[in-house]
Amino acid sequence: MKSISSKHKQIAVAMALAGVVRLAPEALAQPVDPPRILLRSEGGDATQQCSLGDQNGDGRAEWYINGRVYFGSDQMVDEPNYVFDGIIVGPRLVGRFRPDLPDLFILHRWGAGACIYMLGDSATFGRPYIVGLPGTSRTMPMGGEVSIPSDFNGDGFHDITTSRLFESEDGHTGIEHLQIHYGGGDFDTVPDWSIRVPYDSNFTTPGWYLSSGYDVNGDGYSDMLVRYTNYPEHGWETIYDLYLGGDPMDTIPAMRWMKEQFDPWMLDDQISLLADINGDGYDEIGMFSWRSYERFDVCRYLIWFGGDEISVEPNIILDGYPMIVGDLAGEIIGGDFNCDGFGDVITANSEANLDEGAFRIYFGGPNWNGGRHAVEVRGDFAGRGEFHRLGVRLGAVNDYDGDGSDDFSLGAWSGWQWLYSGYRNEAVPPPIYIPETYEIKSSIYPNPFNSTLNIDIQLPVEQDIAIDVFDITGRIAAAVHRGRMSAGNHIFQWSSANSGIFIIRILSGSNRIYRKVVCLK
Repeated sequence: MKSISSKHKQIAVAMALAGVVRLAPEALAQPVDPPRILLRSEGGDATQQCSLGDQNGDGRAEWYINGRVYFGSDQMVDEPNYVFDGIIVGPRLVGRFRPDLPDLFILHRWGAGACIYMLGDSATFGRPYIVGLPGTSRTMPMGGEVSIPSDFNGDGFHDITTSRLFESEDGHTGIEHLQIHYGGGDFDTVPDWSIRVPYDSNFTTPGWYLSSGYDVNGDGYSDMLVRYTNYPEHGWETIYDLYLGGDPMDTIPAMRWMKEQFDPWMLDDQISLLADINGDGYDEIGMFSWRSYERFDVCRYLIWFGGDEISVEPNIILDGYPMIVGDLAGEIIGGDFNCDGFGDVITANSEANLDEGAFRIYFGGPNWNGGRHAVEVRGDFAGRGEFHRLGVRLGAVNDYDGDGSDDFSLGAWSGWQWLYSGYRNEAVPPPIYIPETYEIKSSIYPNPFNSTLNIDIQLPVEQDIAIDVFDITGRIAAAVHRGRMSAGNHIFQWSSANSGIFIIRILSGSNRIYRKVVCLK
């Protein structure tokens, strides 16, 4: 799986140049059938799974689950093609680390530390490359089902992320350093990039949640989103940091979110970078959040659009489900699950509908604004069968069955895991658009303009609004305004130092307004 092609950014700009593009929330022309189950596996821990990419060159991706490897197929199979022995956690596909080696894959064996294995064809599959990561016995891989092969420094080779551990005075284990080892040569136990986690090492800092491989700011380098949690003596804190790839890669996060910023809604464990949903050439950020009530919790899913600048507040909020108090299990991933070139979103929660479990699929497209889900599959409550509390550890699996779309895996508290097929593009009906209940009125003048452009908007209700200017290549030229605004008339001004064609974009909730303007110097 890889970031969506930048050609969709050109499509979005071309649509805007054709005139005003304003799309309200999307609904489906007809229901979409639940996805087809490709593979089912019973027993083990559903968290120990990940995609291995296409290793044998047959156009289908391989899948790892609880020590078992299944080669891609469009048929249901019962037996794995390869089995790793021992108790294994933290599976992670590295990708092409060295030019003379097949793809690499990391597993962490209890008592043996992290081990790196070769994949590739049958001659190399499962052969150790490094056993125990010499000299770094207290290092283990980070990441998992929310990460894809990552090239942080843009040298064309995939890199390895690790975390150096410590043991606190009270016997707890936590993470002290987050590290990156760049690909292209032999693995060096001295990391090429390292940061100390932003907490006192006297406290436990698990920080197991890391997502990487996508390009949030569109500069061609893989980026990384990390969650750190601190457990002090009284209460606990969580930080979410976004690090942007580069050569060199900055050790200062480009963005930081705090768990308490969204009070009374709280950010939680699951974080994920997402493939470009709206076709603007930037990948996105997804997080899970929840709010507690007297008898139950409710959840929602937050999405930030990528770009040169990223807002503190999310751009899109997807509704979740009521949950049992204290049981929080929200998941969110991205991929192209309907083979149309745009990123899609899947959300899941094993506590949805007060212990039933469910997942939803949202299909992306130009000017995607959340809208309603295209697919919803609920688990089993009353019967407590194999689908009881469906929604554990959602993971993207590239294209397992070779139909051109990404597939995904999901587990349940019953102990079962399933591999679901994505949709071929022709199997998904196109979205239709329904009017909004209110409209933002705008007037942008003069056009063409020589020095200063007036952006006049009228808001029917108080709301959050963002006004941005893009150049003809789709890159942001200015962030005119971002924040809460009262109802009524508001005028903003923007000046350009250069001649050219620009796109004014006004975003508010599900409203999307685009205007083409021309500056003549």
